[in-house]
Amino acid sequence: MRNIALLALSTTLSTAAAATVSGSQTTPLTVNVKNVCITAYTTPGWNGAAGLGRTWDKIDLGTISAISNTVTADKLVMAVDCNYDTALKIITPTSVTMTRADKKYTFNITTNPWSATNPMSMSFSTAGSYEPGMLGGKYEYYEVKASFKMGGAGQNPNVAWTIPGGTYTGDMIVKFEYNE
Repeated sequence: MRNIALLALSTTLSTAAAATVSGSQTTPLTVNVKNVCITAYTTPGWNGAAGLGRTWDKIDLGTISAISNTVTADKLVMAVDCNYDTALKIITPTSVTMTRADKKYTFNITTNPWSATNPMSMSFSTAGSYEPGMLGGKYEYYEVKASFKMGGAGQNPNVAWTIPGGTYTGDMIVKFEYNE
């Protein structure tokens, strides 16, 4: 019996769990996340640098004269997606030069209010800018819309009378800046 008791004791001692020892080793990590802004509403082909210099579709401002005008409202002229909390500085133009096809005549569309002395007027709004959610997080979306009132009021004095007829074209450039 004594041999059986020693055998049982020896089996118990050999199967007892060893004391757990733990430790850790630390490796410091670093990563640099750059803010990036890309043209919104486009395919990946407009990502990165290509999205920074996008040309939008042409806006037709209609047919005007010294006695008639048109209003073109809320046309998208810039849309950008950026990393969350990226502050985008938007720089809208104060004027756009329109040049007749033969390059003989020009006039300016300005941000001054429409009047008989400023019959070619534009304004900008950024009401669409917000922080949408995506995949459980947020990002920054910025957009600029332009509105135009073009043409004369029909009475004198009226600067619209001084612009010779023809088709005029020009480029509106909305700039933006952000810190990487």
